[in-house]
Amino acid sequence: MVKALLSTLFIVSLLAHSGHVLSENTSSKHSVSLKISNTTQGPFWPPSAVVDQNGDFVVVGTVLTETEAGLVIPMNNQAALVSKHTVPPLDANGVEDFSNPFAAPYDVIRYLDLSPGSADLDIVLYTNSYGPPAGDFGGGARVPREGETQYNLNMLAGFPCAEVFPAESQKYTYTRPKFPLHKAPVPGFQGDGVMYDINNGIDFVPNLRSGSNCPAHGCEGEDPVDDALDKPITLGDWLKVDLRLKVTLSDYDVSKKAYTSATFDIRGRNLLPHSVYQVMAFRTNSFVPMPLPKLPDPLALPQILLSDEFGRASLRRKVKNPFPASETDDAGLRIQGLVVTYRSDFQNSGACALRLGPGVEVHAVGSTLSEFPAGITNFVTVP
Repeated sequence: MVKALLSTLFIVSLLAHSGHVLSENTSSKHSVSLKISNTTQGPFWPPSAVVDQNGDFVVVGTVLTETEAGLVIPMNNQAALVSKHTVPPLDANGVEDFSNPFAAPYDVIRYLDLSPGSADLDIVLYTNSYGPPAGDFGGGARVPREGETQYNLNMLAGFPCAEVFPAESQKYTYTRPKFPLHKAPVPGFQGDGVMYDINNGIDFVPNLRSGSNCPAHGCEGEDPVDDALDKPITLGDWLKVDLRLKVTLSDYDVSKKAYTSATFDIRGRNLLPHSVYQVMAFRTNSFVPMPLPKLPDPLALPQILLSDEFGRASLRRKVKNPFPASETDDAGLRIQGLVVTYRSDFQNSGACALRLGPGVEVHAVGSTLSEFPAGITNFVTVP
């Protein structure tokens, strides 16, 4: 009974944490349109997918708050700076235990002012640090990295995409510091004069620079042939993003008297220019049972939004049977919501939601997960 109650609370809260503006919803018999809410938050742990210069979490979304009665409740539509030394849920032995993500509150340093002209909008955003990916702590890979905090604040168990990371030589050694978002490592990038060791993440100066006076293996450094974002990314930049979603039923089957597919149309404005975003789908089996057993999967391949020089991007994909009826959806495949993430590494890792950890190379920027209990729509499709 208690477990079922906690599971329900977890689903409701997680689906509601992004603070969607309901007044901007429109719907008809065959389509629904809504605004994808701004956020900096993926899972509740770690508290945010971006940090400030000190490594403290910049949270726009839900703040887990302890009440006078000693209960921890999710406070939605919040903006706060949360300490990197926040103590996560612990078991009787003092080891991280995320089976109940609401067992510990966030340690709020201060609440943020997001009104126009506020100095808080000038906070420069950084990636989370990482590693090593194994040790005496709960959850999966360590976020923040060992030595920066006492505890691991990453609730995702195991390695998020074992097909691409880690190799055996990396499991106990790989680590990464935090980086300003606009300076995050991009594999193969020639423009910053450094490379990163694939086994331990440590930077070094390569011998890739060419020229008539260079030996065959190259001179020290590299040719500045690539460009990336050249100025810090602030919280204000992050919250300017405007993402819209329209879902339209398609492929009507006369014999079944039902639709078999739906088209997802996403349009973005005020994105970071010349940048990579990805659209991931949360299905029912991402929330039940508790805690999160599965990461989101791509809405459809390729799941990438590429912004132009003006920060505009669009994605249109048809998805087969995205909304099976809940009462017959034994596998939990019904799409409940979408999350749009910024890829600071400019990769897409195939169909992987992330390669390292939340906020390390993947950063939530928009979410529809407030649409509960029906999810983004009450449409029903069939195979």
